[in-house]
Amino acid sequence: MRIIKVSICLLFLFLNFPINEGSAQTKSVKVIDVETGDVVKDVPSSAYFTNELKTAIESMKGITVKVNPLPKKGYLILIQPTASLKVKNKWYDGIVSEGMIVYSKEDSPRLILFTDENKPLFFEMSYDPKNLIQTLGIQ
Repeated sequence: MRIIKVSICLLFLFLNFPINEGSAQTKSVKVIDVETGDVVKDVPSSAYFTNELKTAIESMKGITVKVNPLPKKGYLILIQPTASLKVKNKWYDGIVSEGMIVYSKEDSPRLILFTDENKPLFFEMSYDPKNLIQTLGIQ
């Protein structure tokens, strides 16, 4: 009899216990203004953005040799793919859970990937972010 009472109490608690639906982190795409450091746009990630990041990674040409690879004006486009990407090439071997595309009108675009220790690695690429920029609605 005691087991039945305990079971009913537990069942009642589980049915009335609120479920936290926001516990899973939503993947997003953030556009950061290089000059101010402010996030100017934040949209949910999708297969489109994941494919754009994958295309950018596939277009890597080498490691950036510039002392300061960030432009004075422009945007950092932080893309969190809907699913992590496995990358293994001449310059990078690891899992990508987020990547940044450096966009500036004055300079060629670059790619930033992060190591497991969160160290940024800068890469030259042949990817043209024109469609991504139009989709995000930034200039």
